[in-house]
Amino acid sequence: MPKDTDYSREVSRPAVARAWDVVLRWLRVLWVCRVSAVSAGLGIALFTLASPARDLFMEIQAYWLYWTAFFAVVLAWSLIVHYAARKVLEQQAWAAPGEVMLPGDPRLAKLIERYRLPAAWVPRILGLLCIYAVWLGITGAAQDLAAARRALDLPDPRRLLWFLVAATAAYVAYVVVRRRLVDPASRSEPLGDYLHDLVTGGGGSLLIEPNPFWFFDLATRTGRQARRRGPSVRWDVIAVVLLLSLAVVWVIAVIWPWLVEIVTPRALFVILMLGLPVSLLAFLSVLSHYLRVPLIAGLILLLSVLTGLVPTFHDLRQVEGRNVTRLGARPSNGLMRWD
Repeated sequence: MPKDTDYSREVSRPAVARAWDVVLRWLRVLWVCRVSAVSAGLGIALFTLASPARDLFMEIQAYWLYWTAFFAVVLAWSLIVHYAARKVLEQQAWAAPGEVMLPGDPRLAKLIERYRLPAAWVPRILGLLCIYAVWLGITGAAQDLAAARRALDLPDPRRLLWFLVAATAAYVAYVVVRRRLVDPASRSEPLGDYLHDLVTGGGGSLLIEPNPFWFFDLATRTGRQARRRGPSVRWDVIAVVLLLSLAVVWVIAVIWPWLVEIVTPRALFVILMLGLPVSLLAFLSVLSHYLRVPLIAGLILLLSVLTGLVPTFHDLRQVEGRNVTRLGARPSNGLMRWD
């Protein structure tokens, strides 16, 4: 993880040192947003390296309904990645471990000034990278199957780029108007000042949360009144409801993955698996900063151990309606029973 340098003497330092310090700031913010970055990165890797993933865009489905739903899920994925990165950056623990800084604290003001530009743009870029991953899949599918598409008279996957443009426009519009929606104070701000803050990261919610369990404030009148000084409480409630909904769907996907696979079309299933874990894992990363314990690494290790302890996890699938015995996942067993 990149380390901070002493920025109190930044003006007097050499230009190279100041430039390197800027790089460290962006790298640190990217590290803090690592869950969102991994989600977007996995999407790019999947659609770049895996041709079966690109083949999803060659599916012949009911055109408007199926693909509108797909790109709505793509938009939701990008918004989840953006939102999770922003919520992580709202926490003070990653910038000042073990400290609680109240508004007006000069230390807090210095940290906000230091990180506000990368904290504004890294979540936005990560959300756009999700859309970029799908663009790679569409254009890659068009290149992979160009000859077969002409011979079999299949539709051109690039027709889906119009849906992607619409999803991109919706994402950009959300980024531009988000503060107007969630922060009543920004609605009276002159448009020029609002756009300036939008570009430079001013007036945002960076480092406003001293406690990762901010949602407990919504359970008490005092907590709700305190939160009314910032963005609207209504949006906090919506965020909690969405987080709980994602948690329920994620648990279902972990316990009964076959159920999600059956009820979800193949293309939507891929995007859901990239987006569903982001919010929960981002919250674990917040707790990691707060408790100074690598919770995500511990979770991965625990799940790896539990997976290895399940004897039937890697068994070959059985064909329904046939009298077959269970086979271990050895290639020789599968070849002997191939039909």
